[in-house]
Amino acid sequence: MNLEKENAELKEMLAGAELVEKNLEDYLYEICDIIHMQLPLRHQDVFVEKMMELGLYDPEEGLEAYDGN
Repeated sequence: MNLEKENAELKEMLAGAELVEKNLEDYLYEICDIIHMQLPLRHQDVFVEKMMELGLYDPEEGLEAYDGN
């Protein structure tokens, strides 16, 4: 693999990682806003559904810690 191609691939990977980081930061601010403004639970429900659809949250995974499994 030549250096130019490798450099281009690394730049693409970095751009992807930066996008993921920005999205996660946006999600964090979104849930903080929901909590800070004490919005109704339906707003939290919508947020949680979105996180589940994106594969960022699995409620079953959290329950395993309490089950001891």
